[in-house]
Amino acid sequence: MKHKDPRKRISQKHGLSSDAAIIVALIKEQPLEKNQLIKEASISPSTFSRDEPTLLDENVIKIIDGKYALWNYESKTTLLEKIFKDLKDSRTNAVNLGFLANLAGMPPEEIIVDAYRLAKENNILISE
Repeated sequence: MKHKDPRKRISQKHGLSSDAAIIVALIKEQPLEKNQLIKEASISPSTFSRDEPTLLDENVIKIIDGKYALWNYESKTTLLEKIFKDLKDSRTNAVNLGFLANLAGMPPEEIIVDAYRLAKENNILISE
């Protein structure tokens, strides 16, 4: 009788195709370095090399600073820069850190350093 390995990844548990396994791995965490992505997707390097061109050509994944991410991924800094541009364009003078965190979809402790830097650059006060 075969025993199920509780450590199997979702791609193995559900018999996902290799390209789906790559997407699932990136949904869980991104961006990822190539070797880390291969490990998280539970695929071989040759399988990744076969699937990578199609996923890139179809804009399902992209490479940012040498790491792989899904097509809709934005770095924390890029996302916050867009948020502050919108706030400045709407003539907002002050904003709550919790509100910024909600807009960014991240906990306040993940954005605090960049948020205060961008607030200073954009003359926007951050209130607690």
